[in-house]
Amino acid sequence: MEDKKDYLKGWTIPGHQREKLERFIDLIKEKNGLEIVVVDLRPMKTGLADFFIIAGGYTEDHLEAIALHIEESMEPLHEEGLRSKWVALDYFDIIIHLMTPDYRKHYDLEGLWAGAPQKKVESDGAE
Repeated sequence: MEDKKDYLKGWTIPGHQREKLERFIDLIKEKNGLEIVVVDLRPMKTGLADFFIIAGGYTEDHLEAIALHIEESMEPLHEEGLRSKWVALDYFDIIIHLMTPDYRKHYDLEGLWAGAPQKKVESDGAE
């Protein structure tokens, strides 16, 4: 059996929240989501969410497939943008942003939240 990767190594996160984050990452990877980044918003004290997960997809159809796969596992509080270039799934403490490459480059959420700790999730083929 494959060893479980610790995507969030070095971050202190309550167990239930860590499990949710890892589950969402696994679900995105199962549908070949691109360039997954986890942003820890807790130090920013935004009140918006504790974490963002930002990931890419090749096309709107790809984003929809990823989003529906995640929703099969856990129903979001709110979903926005299904069948578009930016899908947001709100799980209260975690918000998942799925974007096409052009939208991701244009809106640059990673840059917008550059002051927050961020972790890039390696693809399965990395090193």
